Amino acid sequence: MKRLEELSRDELISMTDDMRDDLADLECAYEGIPLLPAKPVKQEFAYPQRDVALYVVDEYSFADQSEALAYCEYVNGLKSAVRIDYEYGDGLGSDFKYVKKERDSKTEIKKEMVYSLDAYAELKSELKNTKAMQDTYNQEAQAYKLALSERSAVYEKIDKAVRVAWDKKRREDTLACAYEKYIKLTCDGDIAMRLLEDAYEISDEEKQSITRTALPY
Repeated sequence: MKRLEELSRDELISMTDDMRDDLADLECAYEGIPLLPAKPVKQEFAYPQRDVALYVVDEYSFADQSEALAYCEYVNGLKSAVRIDYEYGDGLGSDFKYVKKERDSKTEIKKEMVYSLDAYAELKSELKNTKAMQDTYNQEAQAYKLALSERSAVYEKIDKAVRVAWDKKRREDTLACAYEKYIKLTCDGDIAMRLLEDAYEISDEEKQSITRTALPY
């Protein structure tokens, strides 16, 4: 495989991503940089399902929905339940409470899914394994990031060479179109070349290239 400085302009322009990676491997090898390790893949973990339904009312959790409903009916049927509050300042504090407002909202039931003891034990075991695998992934990801960083200068050198090749190709196409236009206008290749040199300040290399590729007139 050719090295970067051995590639022609056309070879640089037609370079694919796979060719770029292979070239980077070759250039890195000559610079003493190891090959890029396989990119680590972060695994998705499936945790055990919460398998127990609880019915939460106020601060109480009921396993039996009927008991939760009975509690709600009882609390909501209370007539003398009020709210109390207290303030700080001017010698006041929690020792001086007052009736703030009568209860104006009904107690409601909220369903919540939690783990049974067996499912919770399974969860703890899975989390332990997950942490070990996550630690491994983090280490591999850091090593991969470092390897990429070491190769970044090589990739930049390759990409710069490709950009220069494309710039030259675009300029050459522009000059060739202009030259052909001048030939069409003057019907004289020498005059067309002088006009091109005056307008575009072309180099000897560009002049030779244009002459080789220009359409006959």
